[in-house]
Amino acid sequence: MRTKSPVSLLPLVLLLSGFLFASANAAWVREADVTGQPTGKPVKGGGGITAIHDTVYLIVGNNTLDVMKYSTGGNTWTALNPGVPIVGKNKKVKKGACIVDDGDKVYVFKGGGTDEFYCYDPGAGSWITLPSPGFTKGVKGGFATYAKKADVEYIYAGSGSNTSEWKRFNITSSAWEAANPASLPAVKVKVGSSIAFKDGKMYFLYAGGKEANFYVADLEAATPTWTAKTALPAAPPAGKKKKVKEGGCLQFFDGKLYAVKGGSTTQFWSYDPLTDVWAYVGEVGDGAATKGIKCGTSLAEGGDGLFCVIGNNTNEFWYCSPLDAGRPAREPGVAGRRAAAPVLGFSVVPNPAHGLVRVSCPVLAGKPVRLQVRDVSGRLVRSLVSGTGSYAPLSLPDGIYSLVLTADGLSAEQTLVIAR
Repeated sequence: MRTKSPVSLLPLVLLLSGFLFASANAAWVREADVTGQPTGKPVKGGGGITAIHDTVYLIVGNNTLDVMKYSTGGNTWTALNPGVPIVGKNKKVKKGACIVDDGDKVYVFKGGGTDEFYCYDPGAGSWITLPSPGFTKGVKGGFATYAKKADVEYIYAGSGSNTSEWKRFNITSSAWEAANPASLPAVKVKVGSSIAFKDGKMYFLYAGGKEANFYVADLEAATPTWTAKTALPAAPPAGKKKKVKEGGCLQFFDGKLYAVKGGSTTQFWSYDPLTDVWAYVGEVGDGAATKGIKCGTSLAEGGDGLFCVIGNNTNEFWYCSPLDAGRPAREPGVAGRRAAAPVLGFSVVPNPAHGLVRVSCPVLAGKPVRLQVRDVSGRLVRSLVSGTGSYAPLSLPDGIYSLVLTADGLSAEQTLVIAR
């Protein structure tokens, strides 16, 4: 019988202690830096992102009203005109601001100790001034998430102003209500705290204490209460201990919860709700980010992965697909076999191309279709999801690419050549 060495027991020990060190990093791709801001200022205090399908919306923060829109197909930024409205005291977006979406519209808290709350409707291209939540200290470290409870849609939000206050905004009635549980599970919640909702449960990451305490509440229960779960580990392997600070954020993707600590760090963690285990995934940017994360809502789900804005007086913008973490590049033979017998049809025009490329799949119009673009090494360079079977024009550097379309378990692949 083979006996186990102490080293082979290490993963089990780490699992039982509540966290696990991953053996492979997520593959990060640096997308186009944020450009075209009306004020010309970089992303700083209060800056943050949210994503609706294949469009990312970004508030620049940094004492501006600038709002930017990113097209995943074109890898380009454009400014919204107008930006965040000015009402009352002429306040701009500052540290503690927050941005969130409900899958259709975008919601913004200005931060900076104000209670101002706005909604942007992409279809109408206009802003709506919404009722203020009425927090006792205003929003100065805000965090928010979309949640659906008993078929009613809400935006849950906390002020992060050294209080335990949080409330929920009823999207249908356009009114604020008391949340249940009545308060957050910490007395003095500060900037960097975050919430996320999935499958009837609300998750809360606390910033402001010695440890990154982590809680969950079942909102479907008759009397929802907060339960302490495994805290976000203080340090990765061979790394320094870091607290959760400005820029800390939670975001669900593909059944797992992902977290960054902010505070000028780039630590990237995942949490499995089924096992209550944290795993260290790596560093945002795989070590290539010029600064650590320090902004507002730093993570957003979009396309087939997660976007991250660094903030911290930079314009850096990153993307990764956690599903690809640790996967080797596909062998050419595998790609060749899939291309030889596609089960879906889609067009790539022009091909070869000297500029923009349009991809469409009319056969699957009206169904969610996933498009992945990989370079010759198999590295994911673009990942898009469309509900119409068509995408914004692609802009890619010169090279040879593999375009893989998937929907409902079916797939097709084509080779794209870009040569200017």
